[in-house]
Formats: sequence, C-alpha cells, structure tokens
Amino acid sequence: MKSLYYFSEIEPSIRKSHQILRERGIIIVGINKKKLLNQPYYYINQRLYGKPRWFAEDLEKVLIERNISFCQETMEFSVNIKECFIKESQVGKQLLDFMVGANTAYFSPLQLRLLLDYFGTCAQKMEGGEIMLPHSGILFYLEKERVSA
Repeated sequence: MKSLYYFSEIEPSIRKSHQILRERGIIIVGINKKKLLNQPYYYINQRLYGKPRWFAEDLEKVLIERNISFCQETMEFSVNIKECFIKESQVGKQLLDFMVGANTAYFSPLQLRLLLDYFGTCAQKMEGGEIMLPHSGILFYLEKERVSA
C-alpha cells in the first residue's frame, strides 16, 4: 500500500515503486479525487507549502504517460463532521486539521468560520444530529506484467 501525500513529485515515486516491484507483484495506491471536500486542503497546502497536493487525476495521468497498466475502484463513504462544529471538541479540531492538512489553531476566527461554513454547506444534517460529509477514495492497482523469457 502506498500513500503519495508526502512525496514532492509523483512521477519519480511511481516510477521507482514500479521499478522495484517484483514480477506479478501488485502496488495498491489509495488517493483522493479532487472534490469539494478536498478543495480547502488543496488550496491551504498550496499556500503553506508552495506545492499542490496530488489527487487521483494526477496519478492517472502519470500512469498513462508511463504506460503502466492499472485498474481502479472508487470507495464511497461519508464522514461525520459534527465534532468540528463543537468549539471545545478536541476530536473535532483534530478532524478539521486532518481535513485541511494544517493546524487550524493558527487560523483567524473569520478563516475558521468560513471553513466551517464551507463544510457545513457541503454536508447533510441527519435526524440524529450527525453532520455527514460525502467523500470518496480511489484505489489504484498497479501490476507488473510477467516478463517472457
């Protein structure tokens, strides 16, 4: 299983991983699609670190360009973000930090309010009080073809 969140360049990482993969081996890469949920993460990370983060569309482009065969499957799920709206909730703060890829303790009250408003408009409020945010992840399966002798 491979995560591409911490690589500055996606192409060399995939090339090296595929190169060291044994014959008939499989690499599974879990990565997000660029969707509404990921927009704050994308822009905040670009602003803080000067580089955009990678998404499924970027990986697919690299795999096609490198002529690496792959299959992909989408996993749909919802995330309960109710705790993010409870001011003193440590769990909510950690979840929000994870969702945007930054420490929101350094955000101004206005920035924090705008972020919560954004997620609130994307989410669905349930009868039980949960605030569910739809999301999905993409699993890419990369196989190394058998080399004929």
